[in-house]
Amino acid sequence: MASQLNTRNEDTHLQSCESFLPKFYFFYGSLMDPGQLARVLGTRESPVTHPASLAGYSCKMWGPYPALVDGPPESIVQGVAFEVNSQRAATRLARYETDAYVEHECIIRFENGDTLPGATFKWRDGADDPDLMEGSFNLREWQSKR
Repeated sequence: MASQLNTRNEDTHLQSCESFLPKFYFFYGSLMDPGQLARVLGTRESPVTHPASLAGYSCKMWGPYPALVDGPPESIVQGVAFEVNSQRAATRLARYETDAYVEHECIIRFENGDTLPGATFKWRDGADDPDLMEGSFNLREWQSKR
């Protein structure tokens, strides 16, 4: 019985890996740092990111961490986009973000004006969560504390 379950789990995992389609992810916090992104992905190569933004969202702070929440349609969150090409990479990103965030479909606007559907990690409980405070994430400040 256990071997049947293991085989089923392996089959499901293989199917999910085979069906993975590359997509861009939008990052607005520490994953904007190429070194941090490389560590999370478990690669020695420096990842290629692209300046990008999301419309209709805003950021609050969960302690030292930014939390993406719904915002007014005119609000813009600046960040970077990175193309994820494997289920392994997507899984590593989700683990890094913890269950405080959920993967969320979005439309990413690149610096040149192009837009593409993609994904980001959004705060799980919404903008009214009492654990969130007003504030903003400063990448340079975060990098200087590392």
